[in-house]
Amino acid sequence: MKRKYAFHPEEYAVGENEKYYADMARRGWILEKRGSVLSRFRRDEPQKLKYRIELSSPAFLDDDRQLPGEQIALYEESGWKYVTSAGLVHIFCAPESSSAPEFYDDPRQQAATVKALKRSYVRGCLIVTLLL
Repeated sequence: MKRKYAFHPEEYAVGENEKYYADMARRGWILEKRGSVLSRFRRDEPQKLKYRIELSSPAFLDDDRQLPGEQIALYEESGWKYVTSAGLVHIFCAPESSSAPEFYDDPRQQAATVKALKRSYVRGCLIVTLLL
């Protein structure tokens, strides 16, 4: 089997997703693509990788969910490799032994983005419900 599909944790569980992908890499399954419910992995040698998830926070009803090119370039210059994106989730990886820096030393920094995204989803659902 060269490819494998598996359910991943919900998109707001940033730490759980990062750990999940690192554990899969240790078992020889390297992340190729992330969908809304499933992740696709390719078979390879077991690797010690660390993953980082960056959440984008577009304006309400903004269709552009991509990270700015400058932000991706900054990650790559710092030693992170861009892997894939799905919706608001953007995933980078680096060898565990690399000196790629952590961009969020304090979990509260990313927690603010997660809270804003949740509020945005709730508002969107309420508006759609009212319109229906």
